[in-house]
Amino acid sequence: MQIAAHVSFYYNETRRDRLRYLTQVLKHLDAIGTTHDLTVIIYCNQEFSVDSNFPHIRIQTIVVKFFDRFFPRRLRRYLPQSVRRLVDPKYLTWAHREYVLNTIDKYDVHIYLDDDTAFTDKSLEYWLNYKGLCIENNYNLGFLRIERDEQANKWYCTDVLEPPSRLVRLGDRLFAHTLHFYGFWIYDKTELKRFAQSERWHPRQSEYGENIIERAELGWHADYLPMYRGTLIPVKNIENSLYVVDEECGVHHMPNNYIGHWMFCKFEFPLQMVLEEKELQATHQGLAT
Repeated sequence: MQIAAHVSFYYNETRRDRLRYLTQVLKHLDAIGTTHDLTVIIYCNQEFSVDSNFPHIRIQTIVVKFFDRFFPRRLRRYLPQSVRRLVDPKYLTWAHREYVLNTIDKYDVHIYLDDDTAFTDKSLEYWLNYKGLCIENNYNLGFLRIERDEQANKWYCTDVLEPPSRLVRLGDRLFAHTLHFYGFWIYDKTELKRFAQSERWHPRQSEYGENIIERAELGWHADYLPMYRGTLIPVKNIENSLYVVDEECGVHHMPNNYIGHWMFCKFEFPLQMVLEEKELQATHQGLAT
């Protein structure tokens, strides 16, 4: 299988820790490259070098120049979007879109990743195991972004503000219906073509500000978009009404910078949830109709 992984990386000499995370991202992708033909395209604001050796992947760097020093930050929001994309480095996360369009038939799978998100060989295997069943039923297969509390030796779900409250049965498998952000997207060629032909492929004029970065990471499955019936994560029953998510859905957000936040990282991973049997039956009946 031929895979293209697209990674946006803003190089800043004063933040070399970002290069450390990128190296780990590449290390995980290199492990995938031992069994699949994988090309990594890094979109960066300037030339830089990766010190480590990754023998199982091809790495290509595309430098995207921004003329931000000529335009004060306070004035950028008043520029037409076509100009803003040339002067505001936040649009670096959107630079992959043109390249993807030109290579969409070359690869079986395209992945867009943050430069600090550990997408592993187990992540890919998990996606391959479940994505077909989900797509057949017009659902997107989801992941949970997780962080590690080193002091407590525990993992937490970064973006879960409350556990999923709805279960969906597809065939003989149970899934939790979730709306959680996970910082990347992955689509096969067919789904990606549908995405690329939609109006959500390019940023909208009104989508400006800090969240323009995250908009690119949301892909086609954001909770405010009607492209899918929802995003699902496989779960299994532990006992009675207690369910737990498949551990392979977790992807490590390596900075662990949400640990201790007043809002995030409140639920341990693997995420557990309670759902009464009558709620489960009602969900099944609703789907059947």
